[in-house]
Amino acid sequence: MVGHRFQGWIATLLLCSPAAAMPAESLVFVPLPMENPRNTVAHSKALAAHFQRLHGGPVAVRHLADYDEILRAFVADEIDLLHLGPLPLHELQRMAPHAVAVVALLGSDGEARYTCALASPTDSVPEPGEPGSSEGPRAPARIALTQPISTCGYLASGWLLQQGGADIDEMSADYLGSHEAVALALVGGKYALGGLKRKIADRYSQLGLRVIAETDPLPGFVLVANGRTMTLEQIETLRAGLLATDANILSGLELGRHGFAPVDELSLGTIERMIRETGFRVPAGPGY
Repeated sequence: MVGHRFQGWIATLLLCSPAAAMPAESLVFVPLPMENPRNTVAHSKALAAHFQRLHGGPVAVRHLADYDEILRAFVADEIDLLHLGPLPLHELQRMAPHAVAVVALLGSDGEARYTCALASPTDSVPEPGEPGSSEGPRAPARIALTQPISTCGYLASGWLLQQGGADIDEMSADYLGSHEAVALALVGGKYALGGLKRKIADRYSQLGLRVIAETDPLPGFVLVANGRTMTLEQIETLRAGLLATDANILSGLELGRHGFAPVDELSLGTIERMIRETGFRVPAGPGY
């Protein structure tokens, strides 16, 4: 009789214990893919371990190289945490309203925002239709861009050209892969016009690069949580913990080593406005 009472008492304690006392469920974290899957995982392991400390349960890093597959997996609730740039984030939130922007990752300059610019060689004369030209639009022309899904690529450059009365769709766009590659191509005289981050353009100003137009501040990379697979309490715990991360832990990170900041809703709104005004759609396929 005592044994049955004891068993019933234990069962009641287990049922009534708060959820926090139970081990947290495992989470899946998908970082931005690098060319080498091993590098992607290695680059993210320390941050995943930090997530694990804050979450109280295991966090597995999963590599997905294809943009479409990442969105599909998130919508299918196969991903709990995701590292995204502003353009894919906009597309994800359109497809999955339960995608929650948790924190922004700071850049090496300590900022969570940046601006994009149109630039040209210092000694070049703006072509008709480009910002700085007094003549009407004329096409085609060549423009150097970074990558299709880079914010400073087709979207920002197209928007800036639109402000000057030109149409990027009437130009021949060459994707050079990086902001530095665009800057070097402009300085080398290979292109008369290019789109890149303002701070990268400024580094090359002494080598003959000038900025002719600039966007408002835009958001950087963010950590996104799945609001269907994680509770609001879990998301808030993670957000508070990341914002309070001390320097000792940051020094041991690769991804996230510059720190975290609250998500800037105003700069996200700037992205939305640019997309709306240009009619831009995130292209399908791999890459970010």
